[in-house]
Amino acid sequence: MNRILGSCILLAGCFTGFAQSEVRLLSPENGATIYAPHPHLGWQKEAGADIEDRYRVQVSRDESFQTLVIDDSLEVVSRLVCAKPLPPGTYFWRVRREDQKQWSKVFSFTRGKSKEHRIKKGATTQEIAAVLTEAAANTPAKVVFEQGDYHITDMIPLRKVKDLIIDGNGSTLTLKDRFLDLKNCADITVCNMTVTPARQASTNVDVLEVDPNAGSLTVQVKPGFPEDFRSYFPAGKSGNTIMRVVDEKHRGRALAGWGSGGKRMEELGNRRYRIHGLEARGVKKIRPGMVAYAKTYRGGFGKTTYVTRITLSKVNFMGMGGTIWLGGGGETEAKSCLSCAFLPLSPEYYTGASGVIGGGRIGSWYEDCRFEMGADDNTMDHMFPLPVANIQDNVATLKYPWPWPQDIHKGDTFVLWDCMNGEKGRTTRVTVLEVQDADGKPMVIKELDFQAPKRLVLSKNMAELNRELGRAEDASFLSPGKTNRELNSMLLIRLSHNNRDFVFRRNNVLGGSSGMLNNTTRALVSENSFKNLRGNAVTAGFCSGPKEFPLEGCGSRDYVIRDNTMENCGRNSIVVRSDSGFGANVIIKNNTIRYSADWAPWNSIGVAGDIKGVVVKDNLFQSASPPERGGWIYSRENDYAVQHSNNRFDPPHPNVPMLIEKNSN
Repeated sequence: MNRILGSCILLAGCFTGFAQSEVRLLSPENGATIYAPHPHLGWQKEAGADIEDRYRVQVSRDESFQTLVIDDSLEVVSRLVCAKPLPPGTYFWRVRREDQKQWSKVFSFTRGKSKEHRIKKGATTQEIAAVLTEAAANTPAKVVFEQGDYHITDMIPLRKVKDLIIDGNGSTLTLKDRFLDLKNCADITVCNMTVTPARQASTNVDVLEVDPNAGSLTVQVKPGFPEDFRSYFPAGKSGNTIMRVVDEKHRGRALAGWGSGGKRMEELGNRRYRIHGLEARGVKKIRPGMVAYAKTYRGGFGKTTYVTRITLSKVNFMGMGGTIWLGGGGETEAKSCLSCAFLPLSPEYYTGASGVIGGGRIGSWYEDCRFEMGADDNTMDHMFPLPVANIQDNVATLKYPWPWPQDIHKGDTFVLWDCMNGEKGRTTRVTVLEVQDADGKPMVIKELDFQAPKRLVLSKNMAELNRELGRAEDASFLSPGKTNRELNSMLLIRLSHNNRDFVFRRNNVLGGSSGMLNNTTRALVSENSFKNLRGNAVTAGFCSGPKEFPLEGCGSRDYVIRDNTMENCGRNSIVVRSDSGFGANVIIKNNTIRYSADWAPWNSIGVAGDIKGVVVKDNLFQSASPPERGGWIYSRENDYAVQHSNNRFDPPHPNVPMLIEKNSN
């Protein structure tokens, strides 16, 4: 298992053609001047590197590396985001593999000074917008708030801005909606502030009466909490609201929960409401005297569309309803959250902010953050398939609109997935020879001027594709209608670079729906604490959609999950999923997975789908009750064996196997 990467090196974006022992520094380029206080350092590993090989990264104020400001090591990924801000000045950096003595060449970069623009205490939204607009037009720039409280009533748009720092200087921003609307921007840093919503994102209720036979629940809004219960749980309407009954012993765990869609509500007076249309199996878990909360997903911090390298540093988000950054319908990559907190307004509330949704060629980076009672799944990096409107000769026309247009480059590899009949079909791989606009003109993706590709010149023509998909050579690729959830078309799913080099380390996650879900090429999840989650702590390969279509995600490749503590997290603490064999090379090692006496797991680790190279080793499983599905590790619909070694469980449960495999072969 020491070299499971094998042929996946090219797939993960590695280059070849240099010496076996050479590590090549890529960015920032030697002698570059940058202005972001948290630089992104990237390097190219040697040919043949394994995903478990660790690399040491050093950054120093002097060329002899006597004054180190960073001395770090990490595996799998080939980049580092500096978690602590670097003051202006010149820095030197180098990288080497831990088991070798030879360092890379030494590169230098200068962290330049930005011109400061001040926001006066008590400034209105319009005055704040004026300062931000002026600074954005004269970058590199740094906007500094005078310490105080500010009320933001409207989103502030910024377009084609690079090298902008927004420093709250310890201020509190209260948002009526969101703060920033960013499009075609790069190297934006927001730091040193507390952010709260003008309207609380949730309200608490006491459970008064329970009727499982009628599927009804009677609740009363607790004194001191928002009394407009209907706005937090508008029965009959779907989406954007939910109600959950709280397990107060295990803060964060939900005993039962419902969305508002399809429900009926009676208003009984004195802040009391009776809700009808609830599932009996959920209602049976509830007793009078329990506490529930109703919440809305509306609101957040900002909106990002086609934004690269955006960083949140030392920002406290208190009681936010939705995700911090709303994706905005475009490719958004290399987001960072460093030493941030996503918390409820107070311990009495059960809704904190959710993390950032990412999606692009470069993944998100989370380090030293606190997540408590996340409003939804705490963090998520998506991978979306691209529906194909038609293929003629060897040119694929993409089917828009679609949530996230992708940054596609010449040489990228995709899987073409036949879903023309409304069912998952066969697949074949293709390479992009050229990216074109709607008129067939070649396109080059630009960082501050992103335009969504419309046509792709493929490495195979219609006849070749049809043969490989088991269709008649002259079969049409024309898909009917516009994009919809039936997805009766061909799908293109990117293999080359998908949220590459995702890192989630040294974070604390307490309560909420799930810890983190993503689809990535190269990911490191290490040294985190997850506790009392309704869902899984880690989902390496998030797949969701109608029937079996992956509207969101198809799997992850080259993924290390190590040295984490997971306590009372869902029915499985770790889930590895993949559709049609897109996932591969997942190592789960040195984790402690613990369940209390009243929280029996299905399994500690679940594997679903064709995933080659899953290794589970050196983990400790602690559970008072044996796993309900019979084994600590459960693998299904997987043609490949899961390798496991030196895993331990405490206390012992006789006749409980370490692994149960229900394979598709």
